[in-house]
Amino acid sequence: MNIIALYDGKIGHENQTKGLLKELKKIRNITVFEIKSNVKSKFYLSFLRFLINYLNVKSLKFISFFYTNFELPTSNIDFIISSGKETIPLNVALSHYFKSKNIFIGSSRNFNHEMFYKILSVTNLGFENNIVLDVPFSLVEIDNSKTKNDIFCLLVGGDGSGYKYDEIDFLHLINLITTLAKSKNIKWVITTSRRTPKLLEEALEGLDKEYIEELVIFNKEPKKCLSEFLSIATKIFVTEDSASMIGDAISSKKEVFTLKPETILQNSDYLSLLDKYEQKWFLKRVCLSEFNLDSFQFENCNKNLNVENILKELF
Repeated sequence: MNIIALYDGKIGHENQTKGLLKELKKIRNITVFEIKSNVKSKFYLSFLRFLINYLNVKSLKFISFFYTNFELPTSNIDFIISSGKETIPLNVALSHYFKSKNIFIGSSRNFNHEMFYKILSVTNLGFENNIVLDVPFSLVEIDNSKTKNDIFCLLVGGDGSGYKYDEIDFLHLINLITTLAKSKNIKWVITTSRRTPKLLEEALEGLDKEYIEELVIFNKEPKKCLSEFLSIATKIFVTEDSASMIGDAISSKKEVFTLKPETILQNSDYLSLLDKYEQKWFLKRVCLSEFNLDSFQFENCNKNLNVENILKELF
């Protein structure tokens, strides 16, 4: 099976496509041809959307004029896969050129959804060709044979997605870390991220070392540790601002707890996604200011994700 993976250079979009391909390789023999190209100007995107939606323009020769140079594979192609709105016109044109099925990951962004074979998303878009995923595709490789019952994992984000943390929230988080370490006789593996405030990173560095198995301060010395940490930990804690970290945590098929500040700005789409995760028992939401030991009982955790079944049907 030959597949074109179309990338726009944005890590988040690329990771969605690469995450799908990672899972697909487990069940199918595939050859992947990568194309990296961008729209030459943001102004062209609206023009291309008009041409595709209303004039049904699909010519690769015409549409590729608006993109940076790329080379086409000479093989027959079975599927085109991409994520990110800039890839949509080229995705459609490549599908038309190769007479292949095309898949888009995400919202179709006001483009005609009928231009795609399937659209994959974590929220229901209401289209007949929309397939709703339990969680986003993840590049993280989990080895649950390494899990240790005395290790908890904490993934720390920062302000974003309507979330803003203050010093009181930081104190609640430090209290949570120390209280669980003492009461459960566990150690923590912790990583911060690009958005983590310096003040919180300093507070984490000040934790008693007897509670810490490993601490990665991203803004001082970044390290790719997500696969390792999610593999060895028996419970996963994630600050609630990061959809990608939450998705990676759920993909570990372990107990996941999201940690939220007391005040959250309204972001209806994001909160709806969290509600979906909670209703499906993929995670349990905990307010930092209301933390108590009973908050972290989660025996009903749902570890059954629909990714493999979806890919078997699609490919």
